[in-house]
Amino acid sequence: MTNTMEIPYKSWNDMGEDELTEESLLRLFKGEIPFIKLSNFAAVNECEQLVTSAIKEGFSSYRGVEPIINRIGNTVFEYNNESKTDYFEKNIELIKVQNRIFERSFNPLERFIKTLRTCTKKKDVKIPINNEGIPYYAGLIRRIENGTLLHVDFAPGEQPDWEVADICEQLAWNLYLRLRYRQRSYSRI
Repeated sequence: MTNTMEIPYKSWNDMGEDELTEESLLRLFKGEIPFIKLSNFAAVNECEQLVTSAIKEGFSSYRGVEPIINRIGNTVFEYNNESKTDYFEKNIELIKVQNRIFERSFNPLERFIKTLRTCTKKKDVKIPINNEGIPYYAGLIRRIENGTLLHVDFAPGEQPDWEVADICEQLAWNLYLRLRYRQRSYSRI
């Protein structure tokens, strides 16, 4: 006799929630909804200040990622064949860059964590740290001009031997600072 685990089929009948609540967050963690939209998280002028500040600092691009995506920050997936120590040493420098950007605009990380703490009534909502007390990088700023491939931001799958793999509840979130829509033209044949 073989043991089989039945995985429930989840269908998303709606496109998500428009309000962050304890219930909507629980539904997100259960996979019942694909996202929670936080309207009015940041004012337009705050977003513009953050963009201007990020441009002033300068972007670099991911290694080996097509189409090219520019970013400020560090990701665990880029260290699959590299030293974990290198990742955390790079974070120290990049967190200083991030702090300069946020000082000239606003701190979306701080605001989001405060929002989650208020919603969940939990004080332990935080950016994870390694065994030496050095934080993982959070708050990646991306400039995506030519789209991106479908991907999953799931640190335990990317670095299963790192401390971040032991986190039970992890969120990936996006703050869209500036959107550019392309006008598509179609011709009939």
